[in-house]
Amino acid sequence: MSIEPAPRSESRTLFLQFVALPVLIVVPILLVLLAFSHLAYEGRSCAEDLADLRRGSAATPNARWQAAYSVAQSIRPGGPCRGEIRAADLAAAYDGAGDDDPRVRRFLVLAIGLLGDRAAGPALLDALESRDPETRIYAIEALGALGDPATRERLEALLADPADPGLRKAAAYALGNAGPDAAPALRRALEDPVSDVRWNAALALARLGDSSGAGVVAELLDRAAIGRARTADGGPVSSAQIEAAMIEGLKAAVVLRSRDLLPRVREIAENDPSMRVRSAALEAAAALEAS
Repeated sequence: MSIEPAPRSESRTLFLQFVALPVLIVVPILLVLLAFSHLAYEGRSCAEDLADLRRGSAATPNARWQAAYSVAQSIRPGGPCRGEIRAADLAAAYDGAGDDDPRVRRFLVLAIGLLGDRAAGPALLDALESRDPETRIYAIEALGALGDPATRERLEALLADPADPGLRKAAAYALGNAGPDAAPALRRALEDPVSDVRWNAALALARLGDSSGAGVVAELLDRAAIGRARTADGGPVSSAQIEAAMIEGLKAAVVLRSRDLLPRVREIAENDPSMRVRSAALEAAAALEAS
């Protein structure tokens, strides 16, 4: 459960505009940058965007990163370029992007993850070595979206990174798509000193059908306990983040068929101050009763 008080850069806040992931699981989205919805690039063709990416430094100063953003917008499910732009095109554009404007590679990595084509895996593995921390986070998220077991060892190494809990929590979520062989590393992460790393690990284990993190999932059904936790950046957990955390905990309880949590789920359904959380708890209680 990625719980942060604020993103480290404006570009990072765009991730959930593109990727349909549970709220606050990977990258917190606290602000919507409405200015981007009015970009001049909106309405351009796929071919024009790719052409600007291929021109590299010969393009106008903002053309490349705006083209990369436009591509990411247009290849979302149902987007106009979804069937026209290939992962190989994006990988080639990434290789030629250079490091002069990190926004270009950030959006290209994000777009590769949206396509879900494992053929682009090498470009994402290269992005893990980027000097730009935002590109590295995007690459972890994209690798998680690909769900390629071949990248498991690299993600496990990031899960054990002693210096950056932000990388650890992103890797924990991504490993939930890497297959059952990722479970041992995720079980170790249940002991992480940072709450949202533990939460991500427990939710990832639940997605793998592993109940090892059931005790940590139970923490996500305790509003007061979540509120006392500190984020990976050391900040407080906001009320919106508490709500999102509880909803994801309820979903995980259902996936794990944790009937022992049913009394707590019913209590949440009756008494939680958030209507959204109460609604999620009602659905979870019905599912657990039927399991």
